[in-house]
This record gives sequence, C-alpha cells and structure tokens, in this order.
Amino acid sequence: MQLQPLAAKALASPVYDYGSGKVFVGDAGGFFYRVSAATGAVTQSSQLDHGTGIVSGPLVDSTAGVVYVFSSNDGSTACASGPCAAVYRFATGFASGGAGTKVAVGASTATPNSLYEGDLDSAYENSINAAGNLYVCGNTGGIPALYQVHITSGGVLGSVTAGPALATAATGCSPVTDFLNSNAAGGATEFIFASVQANGTPCGTAGCIMNFKDTPWQPSTAYTVGQEIVDSNFQVQMVFAAGTSGTSVPAWSTSLVSPTDETPDGTGTLTWLNLGATTAVTPPPWVSKMAYNIGNFIEDSNQNIEVMTAIGMNNKAGLNPPTWNTVVGQTTIDAQLTWTNAGPAPGALAASGGTSGVIIDNIVETGVAGSQIYFSTQGNQATCGTATNVGCAVQASQAALK
Repeated sequence: MQLQPLAAKALASPVYDYGSGKVFVGDAGGFFYRVSAATGAVTQSSQLDHGTGIVSGPLVDSTAGVVYVFSSNDGSTACASGPCAAVYRFATGFASGGAGTKVAVGASTATPNSLYEGDLDSAYENSINAAGNLYVCGNTGGIPALYQVHITSGGVLGSVTAGPALATAATGCSPVTDFLNSNAAGGATEFIFASVQANGTPCGTAGCIMNFKDTPWQPSTAYTVGQEIVDSNFQVQMVFAAGTSGTSVPAWSTSLVSPTDETPDGTGTLTWLNLGATTAVTPPPWVSKMAYNIGNFIEDSNQNIEVMTAIGMNNKAGLNPPTWNTVVGQTTIDAQLTWTNAGPAPGALAASGGTSGVIIDNIVETGVAGSQIYFSTQGNQATCGTATNVGCAVQASQAALK
C-alpha cells in the first residue's frame, strides 16, 4: 500500500498504533491521515495546517485512543486577528473530513516557522485516565516560547499557559523532549529539552539548546526541603518545609518568594515557596555590598541559584562572599541577608542552527558515564572535534548541558 497525499505533498514521519491497527501521518499540505494497516483504507482530515504543513509525526496514545497533531498555522483569525499555532486532538477513529479539537500555542503568520512535536510529561504517562501536561515550543509567527497545555481526563485538551521565551528574535524552534530522571541530585527531576535556530536567550545570536525543570506535583508523596516541581501556572515551587503532599492539587500561591505566603499542602507541615516562572536565563553573580531584596536571585560560586528569602535591618550583602551552603533548600547567612539554595543553574549550550530532537541514554548520576543527552546540530559548527565548519553530533550532560 502506498499513500498518495493531495497534490503529491511530502509526508511527515508516520506512527503505527497497535491499539487501533492504524498508521497516522500528516503531509506538507496540512492534512492528517489514518491508514488501516490491514486494508490500506485511508481517512483524511480537513486541512489543519495552512503554513509550513505538518512536518513531524503525531503523538499517539493507544490506551486512551487519542492522537495529538501539531500545526504551524491553523487558518483562523483567533490570535491577534491572525492565525494561531495549534495543537489538535483526534480520536483514533476520526471521521473523514474531521477537524478534531484544538488549542492555540501562540500566534502564527502567513509564512510561519514550523511547529514540531511536543512531549507529554510523566504525570500524563503514569496516569490511568490520560491526564497531565503537554509541552510544546510554539508561537511560530514570532519569538518562540514554551507552552504548557493542560490535558484533562480522557486526553481532553484544556487550558494553555505560556512559559519562557526561548529567543530574543523570531526564529525556528525544535521538537520538545521531556524526560524524568529518577536519580537526579536532590530528588527525582523532570527536564524539558528544546532548542532554537538562532538568537537563543542564553546564547547571544547563536542557536541554542536549553533545559528546564518541569517535574509535576504528585499526590500523597513525601517531599524533602529543596525539592522542586512546576505548578499549573508554569511556575517553579520549592519545598520550604518538608512533609507529605495531599490528595488533591493545592491552590498555588503566585506571590514570588514570600515566606509569609507559602502554599500549604496536605495535612502535615509541607509548604511550597514560589520561585517564579521557569527560565533559561542564569541570574547575575553575587556582588559585595549590593542592596538585595526578598525575591532577588543570584548565581553563587558553585553554579547554584541562590534566592533571597529573609533580610534584617540592613539589606546589603557583606564585604566578602559567604561560604555557600551547597545543599539545595538550605540557607546561607550573608551579613543580615539569608539566601536559600534553589539548586543548579539552568543549562544552555550553543548549537549552530538549533538541534534535532534529543536522545536520552540513562538515569545514572555519578561517574564518567553519567546521564547524558545526544543530538545533532542543524547548522555547521565552527569546530567539531578535529573538523571545522561541519554539522556535529553532540553529547552533553542532562542537567548542565556541558
């Protein structure tokens, strides 16, 4: 059997679904298909993408019987009087001409950048009802940004929360890879990996790959001081007092680093401190005699983020840098200031032309063969081993991207 899309448009990567016995694939004309692996019968959707076409494979949930498709331009006028970048949801048995349901993940234009596949988090993958979060790099008509798409029971697309901008100018983005490392230092940590083709926020004018923490909150779970999760507002919450979480999601405080406005969770002592929106930007270093306020962030000499959580009568740092506490969640006294260790600085690495999708090797945190990621660059690096001006296959650490 050979699928012939309309006007011989190129096909994206196909995905076979063992649950339905169908192959799902999109084309450069913006149409989506399901193909019976047994008979070759083809069912075509309505046109979903009016920009670059569907350029990546869909995400298929065989258990829930749903498929998620990624569109650079949905043909609407719903986003700033223009089209939107969109994520579509289809049932695996969708009817001919079906349009599924969709949510916008930023704005688009008549000539957008491509929207590549996002990834589902561990809350979704471990759920019994197809509920959790989908992360995607959207806003194909402008500066690319991460988006958190909430998915409710049955794989239903819910609200969308805009996250950090990944570049300082309009450019293309990459697929998003989500990975939970159960052995990460300081407790199980989930990471998002995404790249941009140029003007990466931490990388100047260069393409750039970045990582972000997106560990989801879990019910009835023992948490230790310093562990971090990402809440439903796409903000980082850190355990300020240890305890066990409740059975339902707490009402998250949106007050940044306010120890008097922590989020209580469960029936014990567990409280969360809001560290603000996740970001790829590393804060500035500590400065002698600098005036700091609660909620200020710096990077200490150990490449950890320190957040100001308390001050005395004088809000100025000391003459010499303090001896920083290296334990996440623990404090350091600096003259009359109290800094709290918020964990390692985010990772970023220049990558010419952006990157491919990311391959993960393992969850080993110690030794030379620690947890690594692998990717290829989409442009020529200045140097690649002993070669120059060629594309590179790159190995980097999961946590630090070094």
